[in-house]
Amino acid sequence: LMCTGCSEMISLHPFVTDGEAVQDARLTGVWVDGDDLYIVRQDGNGYAISHLDKSSAVYRLKAKMLKVGDARILDLTPAEEDTFQVAAHSPLRVWMEGATLRMAFLDSQWLRDHASAELAAQPEGDRLLIMSPQEDVTRFLLAYGDDDRAHGKINELTRQQ
Repeated sequence: LMCTGCSEMISLHPFVTDGEAVQDARLTGVWVDGDDLYIVRQDGNGYAISHLDKSSAVYRLKAKMLKVGDARILDLTPAEEDTFQVAAHSPLRVWMEGATLRMAFLDSQWLRDHASAELAAQPEGDRLLIMSPQEDVTRFLLAYGDDDRAHGKINELTRQQ
């Protein structure tokens, strides 16, 4: 779920700058979704995320959080650099309530339609690739990120005790 390749809307530039990044201690910890395990640690002004799936594969991501109204949105990107790939950024909305973490990618058709009309973007297969500068993608996320029409399916994780 938390791999950037899972989102249908990605950006070449970050959605969140270092100066805009906020922290929320409720996000850190170990979260479980069936056979999948997510370990979230604070890393500077962002987060380091390790996702272990049932096949024992480990995916490492980094994230920065943006507060949009009452919403919390993570800008996810791969933690490991590869000279043969461009790291894409994916926006993920999170809701933290006690021992429950709900999350959904911001990639609904409604949001992709707005991005296509308002940003430099082009279809890449079944995804929308945003190529606008960082300031424009952050402004876009601030305008639409807290709208319930912006996200897709919500997944629920439980904090591991």
